[in-house]
Amino acid sequence: MVPQSSDRNLTPLDSTVGELLAAADLVIERGYAMPGLILLYSLVDTMAWLSLPEGVEDVKGTDFIGWVRTY
Repeated sequence: MVPQSSDRNLTPLDSTVGELLAAADLVIERGYAMPGLILLYSLVDTMAWLSLPEGVEDVKGTDFIGWVRTY
């Protein structure tokens, strides 16, 4: 289940992630697979960036892969 932005206990990050996942689901359900995949990959890239150690600014392919394997 994707968190909804109307859930009261969600952080702004949780809410935003939920909205992005819902948008990807919607466009994929409507037959727009490529835009849905682009949203999903950009979300994973963003989450990998957010999980970087302090002081590291750029996501590398290994960061992306590491995040996917972890989560």
